[in-house]
Amino acid sequence: MIISALTNTFTKKTGNNLLSSYHSCLLVLLFIANNVIASTKIPQKVDGLIQEATSKEQKGNYNEAIIFYKKALTSLQKNQSAETGKIYFLLGNNFFYLGQSDSSINYYYKALAIGEKLNNAEILARSHQGIGSIYHEQKKYAEALLERTKAVQWARLVANNPSVLSSTLVAQALSNFWLKNYTKAMEIYQEVIPIALKINDYKSLRTVHMNIAAIHLELNIRKPILGYINKSLYYSALMKNPYYDCETNMLVGIFYWRLGEPEKAIAQLKQSVKMGKKINARSHLKRVYDSLAVIYTSKNDYKEALHYFKQSASLKDSIQSEKTLKHIKELEVKYHSVQKDKELAQKQLIIAQKDLQLKQKSKWILIPVIGIVLLTIISVFIFFYYKNKMKFHQQTLMLLEKDREISLLEAMMQGEETERGRIARDLHDGIGGLLSAAKMQFSVLKNTNGTTNHKAEFENGLHLLDESASEIRKTAHNLLPELLNRFGLEEGVFNYCQRVSTNKLRIDFVCMSEIPRLKQSFELTIYRIIQELVNNCIKHSDAREALVQLSCYQNFLVITVEDNGKGFTYQLGQMDGIGLDQIHSKINSVNGNIKIDSTEKGTTVYIEFDIEKLLITKEDIS
Repeated sequence: MIISALTNTFTKKTGNNLLSSYHSCLLVLLFIANNVIASTKIPQKVDGLIQEATSKEQKGNYNEAIIFYKKALTSLQKNQSAETGKIYFLLGNNFFYLGQSDSSINYYYKALAIGEKLNNAEILARSHQGIGSIYHEQKKYAEALLERTKAVQWARLVANNPSVLSSTLVAQALSNFWLKNYTKAMEIYQEVIPIALKINDYKSLRTVHMNIAAIHLELNIRKPILGYINKSLYYSALMKNPYYDCETNMLVGIFYWRLGEPEKAIAQLKQSVKMGKKINARSHLKRVYDSLAVIYTSKNDYKEALHYFKQSASLKDSIQSEKTLKHIKELEVKYHSVQKDKELAQKQLIIAQKDLQLKQKSKWILIPVIGIVLLTIISVFIFFYYKNKMKFHQQTLMLLEKDREISLLEAMMQGEETERGRIARDLHDGIGGLLSAAKMQFSVLKNTNGTTNHKAEFENGLHLLDESASEIRKTAHNLLPELLNRFGLEEGVFNYCQRVSTNKLRIDFVCMSEIPRLKQSFELTIYRIIQELVNNCIKHSDAREALVQLSCYQNFLVITVEDNGKGFTYQLGQMDGIGLDQIHSKINSVNGNIKIDSTEKGTTVYIEFDIEKLLITKEDIS
């Protein structure tokens, strides 16, 4: 608790609020309380869990300790026993160490409720002590003193565990110190010392001597200070706890600073930093960094001061004081409301017993009232039932209408694909064959009559036949993409991009992941959508480069088509010329989503489909 004494004067001297280190004292008191509670006799089946939690807590592993305490609580099945109340208090302490005051106050009030239900003095003492620690942390010292005074009153009724009284008295003295009641604080400490010596309560002895030194420092009585510090260091060494070693070095460092020996102070504080990092004592580390920053500032070493200010800022406590206080008040109101409700229920029970005969006479009046209430409830229920039924019926009709529209669209698309296939076969097998035959005839004529006077025109006609045959084949492939049907979407789209890419507009294709085989009708729909988007790019964008990209992740197929053209302004229903409304319809028919982003620097079309139900299964293959 020395830090409590030093903070007040230290902040006055430096004009700095950074060293709000009273939190250290609270941690000391709560550690004392935890060791006492954890040592209380509990059911054998949870004894191992409690021991493991206590071990983790003493090493500063509070999150792990919380896990084991909660397991122990689960084993007790929250049966509102004294053991449950004690574990609630221990959980409250560990959340307090982590700076999570909201969770901490919740568990303290749960413990308090069980303590009052069982009239268990020890649980009541510990619960009021924990609540007082929360108030103290929020600098509500008067409220903290009130809670800690209640804790001491209950602790004096715990005859078989003097350490309860020892730790609650130490907390009460701390509140008096912060309220500048130094005489009262000293009186309490003098009461604590013989109790703690009798039971070898080294934690309380260490804290008491450190705080007595702080009181002497506040009163500017400096001669006995080092003696009390050495006693505190002696008892800290007996504890053999790295947490308290870290805290002790921090406190001694601050004492050296207050005593005008900054170099010794810096050495002690840096030693505390090393220890604090080993056990992840974040609350101590923040206060040490704050202290070092202030000391280096006083030495005009602003580089080091800035370094430690940044270290402190990185460990800034996540507790929001106003939010926490509000939460405490809300819980306190709820708790007192429960108490008032309990008292009111008891009074009502007495009144009910006295007025029993009167109520029996008037009970017949209640029957029609109850009937009216029930009739009203039933009427309301029937009204909402039919209202919801009508709403559900309307939604069903809308879904059926939408399914009908999708079915019509799919049928239309299927018809289009059938007709495209027929045209492609006619072009390839009919006109394509005739052109090939005509080319062969021209070739034979060329070989047999090579001295014709119209050789240039002959060669030109032969070239036109080649181009016509090539265009017919390309059109046939576009209408009925054979690679798509045989090898899937990735190969089909890649082949298409290669065929339509020219020197004027280079079209690249990138596949970011393996694309699984999908149902043929869906693959064909995707292929047609990409064809239309690329065709728009070729006809309207004036682009030099375009990119078609496919990727598949977590059952989602993603298509991106982008170019570096002149862009356009798009509104649904107003761009029929480039077929975007038709693309929208096709995408909606397979429950996809489309996003178009177009600027003067180019256009990007992003399309996404859920393909979980469109993957080809073994049944589809067979």
